[in-house]
Amino acid sequence: MDKEPLILLVDDDQELRLACQQGLDLAGFRVEAHAVAQSALDRLTPNLHIVIVSDIRMPGMDGFAFVQQVRNMDPEIPIVFITGHANAPMAVAALKGGAFDFLTKPFAMSDLAATVGQAVGQRKKALENRWLQQLANDYGDHPLVGHSQCVEQLRRDIDALAHAGLDTVVVGETGVGKELVARLLQRRGPRRQKALVTINCASLNDGNVDEVLFGSPVRPGKLEQAQGGVLLLDEMDSMPISVQPHFLRLLEDRVLARPGARHVEPLDIQFVASAKVDLKEAAERRLFRSDLYYRLAGATIIIPPLRERPEDILPIFATFCGLAADEFNREIPITSDDVLAYLLTHHWPGNAHELRHFAFRHVLCINKSGSEFETSCFNDKVALFEKALIEKYLREHGGDVSLVAEIFAMPRKTLYDKLKKYNFDSKSYRNT
Repeated sequence: MDKEPLILLVDDDQELRLACQQGLDLAGFRVEAHAVAQSALDRLTPNLHIVIVSDIRMPGMDGFAFVQQVRNMDPEIPIVFITGHANAPMAVAALKGGAFDFLTKPFAMSDLAATVGQAVGQRKKALENRWLQQLANDYGDHPLVGHSQCVEQLRRDIDALAHAGLDTVVVGETGVGKELVARLLQRRGPRRQKALVTINCASLNDGNVDEVLFGSPVRPGKLEQAQGGVLLLDEMDSMPISVQPHFLRLLEDRVLARPGARHVEPLDIQFVASAKVDLKEAAERRLFRSDLYYRLAGATIIIPPLRERPEDILPIFATFCGLAADEFNREIPITSDDVLAYLLTHHWPGNAHELRHFAFRHVLCINKSGSEFETSCFNDKVALFEKALIEKYLREHGGDVSLVAEIFAMPRKTLYDKLKKYNFDSKSYRNT
């Protein structure tokens, strides 16, 4: 996924196109301007980190035809329509047709920049979820990768909670895999055929929370989208205190009231809240409502950071290398001693997200320049750590050298060299 999003600006009005491009440039966005929709369409490929800003009435392909073509290619690319020919039916048609939002000329550049920023956030989240879904689909019966006891317990907890349907709080540092756990709670239970819908709690305020939850006459709310499935309350610890009573009432009443509807219907949703801090501790410090916490926390899953489960680093690294090799059509390079030492001694503050970026750079052969390994090669700490891991895997897998080499993502000859270095006899671990 591209780190910096690209904004495709499409408008046949040269003066407005230049003004919007300059305004978005000043707001810090990378912008590419097009006078006609077809040239912008030729620029698109699936999985780009991209947002489109487009006029509706244009010569040739108009905005409605354009959005249909975009949705056929990648239905999750956000499109912001701008037009001077606005009316209510057109706005409804645009939003129902898949537009992210609709701005009427004349508009303030600050409004355009704010809307584009929201669209960029939605696109980033969609691409991250797409990657998590790929990981969930492609890697084994249970895609939560790792050999540590805590990961084995996580797998058992996820399967139990997925079938029980309890509301769950998932706690862990940035990058540990909270969204993957939420996806697995949905995928491995009876809600697997329904949607997983995400709300970024940090973006909520008193002015937008009801529309986000219940929708408007123009578009459905998150609750309606998640009905029958799972609703992920992302960054729950960042939810403003003033917004929390809305969710307390929602969890108490468990009903869906659509705008303008005369009747309500029971809410059939499993709520999963992710947080970087322990919400119970936050409630005790009065940084989070305790009544909301106890309503929400039917169960709590705590995901330890990678530095506390180093035996999981190499299997996760190997998994990400496989994903990168498939995506870029590359062979996986041999894992050198330098790379292995770095993997085993780096603290990984970004956890799996940081490890994923490292693995992708490894497959693209762009890790070796720079000072990434300067402080991590061949010291006593690495040797002792490596020796302990090799012995652990030999014992767990009955001295199967091929399997242990696969776990370490290294050739068997390299592993044999290390067995000789540490005076290990693989035969002695058979049937242990």
